[in-house]
Amino acid sequence: MKKRLALVLAGVMMVSSLAGCGSSKPAETTAAAAGETTAAAADAKADTTEAAKSDAAPELELIIASNQTSLDNPYSYGMDKFKEVVEDVSGGKIAVTVHKGTLGENENELIEKLEMGAASMVVASPGFMTAIGVPEVDIFSLEYLFDSFDHWEKCLDGEFGDKPDDVNAYAASAFYAVDRVASYLQFWKKECDNGGVILSDRYVTSNIIYQMSKLPKEEWNSFIDWLNDFEYEKLGIPKPDLVIYLDVEPEVSQKLMEKRYGGDNSKKDLHEKNLRFLLDCRKSAVYAAKKCGWKVINCCENGEIKSIEKISEEIERAAAEIYAEL
Repeated sequence: MKKRLALVLAGVMMVSSLAGCGSSKPAETTAAAAGETTAAAADAKADTTEAAKSDAAPELELIIASNQTSLDNPYSYGMDKFKEVVEDVSGGKIAVTVHKGTLGENENELIEKLEMGAASMVVASPGFMTAIGVPEVDIFSLEYLFDSFDHWEKCLDGEFGDKPDDVNAYAASAFYAVDRVASYLQFWKKECDNGGVILSDRYVTSNIIYQMSKLPKEEWNSFIDWLNDFEYEKLGIPKPDLVIYLDVEPEVSQKLMEKRYGGDNSKKDLHEKNLRFLLDCRKSAVYAAKKCGWKVINCCENGEIKSIEKISEEIERAAAEIYAEL
């Protein structure tokens, strides 16, 4: 287009030059040349405008709909934000049309529109999705466990009770499980699906250690079964190929915490302050490691913590064994 426009302008300049040299009717010739110039410029502008329109046309058009008509509904906010982000990130290559209650008054109608191709996406409630055969979505029907980050901190700081078992094992496990599945879906699911190696320093196994210790020993097996089913099956987060349990003697652990906090026990959280609870956690960890087949690495030697290098070597050996089998 730029070449074409340049040639048109060059032609106009040539006509103007010729018109000024040796015509018996310079005024008429100049007027004619001016007319041609205007026409050429108009054609060039029209071509440019059409090209711009063509360039701006979206390559993909999406229609997203919900049955909520209120502009203050969270679905409405979500769809508007979806439109904003998609069109911005795609640079205009994707256009999004939002329908708020205009394609269907109920979720069954929206699904029909989806099947017919009248909508590309629909927003439906978790309860509805569960009812039509997608039970995994029901995780989003859980009530919010914390109102805010401050609310979560209050729980850890003991404002719901100054003993770890003031929040029972199942409720506390749900707190951490929901946080874990949110992290999985937001940050590392794609990497995991693509065959990446994921290393986590806390996982479902932490719930087994810390929450199971609150229960009578005769309930430990049933708790492990419940938790594995809840997190791996119901919530759908992946099972680990290897669990390495770094076993630290309680006395050594206490000395390390004293060093970390400079002797200021007020800096410890609810669980760290309770030595009895930490001792119970170690018992549950040793039990779970044997039952669940975890790799146990003893991190202590002669009443002291081993060097980072020694512990690292043992971790690398354990990881290499399982990685070779994958």
